[in-house]
Amino acid sequence: MNREDRFDVPLTISNTGSSNLMWRVATKSIEPPMPVESSDIPSYSPNLSLSSYEGVEQSDDRIIFSEDFEGFKSRLIGGYRARQGWRTQSIDNMFAIKTNNPSSGEKHFQVRASEESSYYVQSPFFGPQLEGTFEVSFDISITNDRDTDGFNRVDLQFYDAVNDTRAAGVAINNDLEFQTYHRSEHGGSTVIMKTGEYFEPNTSDNDSYRTVRIKLNATTARIEYYLDDILVNESHYLNAGVIDVFYVTMNGGYHPLGLVDIDNIQVRRPNLFEWLDIDDVAGAVDPGQQGTLNLSFNTIGVSAGVYQTKLQLINNSQSSIVEIPVTLSVSTAVSNEEDPLRPSEFRLSPAYPNPFNPQTTLSFEIPEASVVSLEVFDILGRRVQTLTNEPFAAGTHAITLDATSLSSGLYMVRMQAGRFVATQHVTLIK
Repeated sequence: MNREDRFDVPLTISNTGSSNLMWRVATKSIEPPMPVESSDIPSYSPNLSLSSYEGVEQSDDRIIFSEDFEGFKSRLIGGYRARQGWRTQSIDNMFAIKTNNPSSGEKHFQVRASEESSYYVQSPFFGPQLEGTFEVSFDISITNDRDTDGFNRVDLQFYDAVNDTRAAGVAINNDLEFQTYHRSEHGGSTVIMKTGEYFEPNTSDNDSYRTVRIKLNATTARIEYYLDDILVNESHYLNAGVIDVFYVTMNGGYHPLGLVDIDNIQVRRPNLFEWLDIDDVAGAVDPGQQGTLNLSFNTIGVSAGVYQTKLQLINNSQSSIVEIPVTLSVSTAVSNEEDPLRPSEFRLSPAYPNPFNPQTTLSFEIPEASVVSLEVFDILGRRVQTLTNEPFAAGTHAITLDATSLSSGLYMVRMQAGRFVATQHVTLIK
């Protein structure tokens, strides 16, 4: 494909058995990632158990999790050990829903460790996610301890909970410096990296909120960390490329403690890769029927080169996995460059000759690369021929309709390319 272009390819899933076929899609890297050790990270990891998580519903706009805490009931005194999928991992800890320092709206999430133990609070489980490009954002504010005017370290870590592996993380240390979880260039271990960016403690005159954004880029296998939309650090992938849960950690074994306010959390998976996306990750096909999985290729903003992955189709018996290699070659040419011969719109030209015997030519124009379907139907609406159902580059193309095996009569030709549909009638006279 040229750069700055889009292209869809349908993948047909057939059920030749006698019972319903339940299928799901997974991705498999062409080259497995380097093993990662985490010995350089303070031991703040909680006991992750997939069965302990309450799932959340996923929306159609690729926002897999969103929370502004407006739907929670706030408490002036005390807090919660579990509420609406959020939970702590110790009976000594509670999180609170407050109204005194929201980033927006009226409510926000607040944590403070106890003096006796480390503090973990975990989010709802987002559901098993397909590897892809994830974008996480949240607003965070720091308040110093009122007795000592100091602050204890806080970590926010993002996990592939299914495989119990860390995907990304940020921290704010005792000096209020923003730090990121980073993959060491030597040995691949996970380390904490300083950014040189600092938080201002919350006061009555300063709400101190800053916006953290993390992007896991599946195309480059890198993590990008942003603070107030400024890129502050970048790293290779850590242990995982999937985000389906995150948790907040504070070590309460010593003073000072301080407060952490969090608001407007959002986790998005805008696409599978920058160059490839699919419309569904799971589905069902009735016996004797077919389903379609649409592969959407994109080269807008993608550098020239060769991109590869493997799709795994896994059925409900879990005993059969079909691997489909997917390769995209992106040339240096740019599709949106001016081309006087490139059509400006989709068009199905009149068949010539018409009437015909036994062959006629069908010409069509497409302004962008598309999968084009050309089908022939008789007057009863029965499909009698499929002339093509495959990808075509932008331009003008011609297909021959050979009606040697058909009877004289009136037929309808139907063309579909993406959302474009056109029909015309042809007459076969023998």
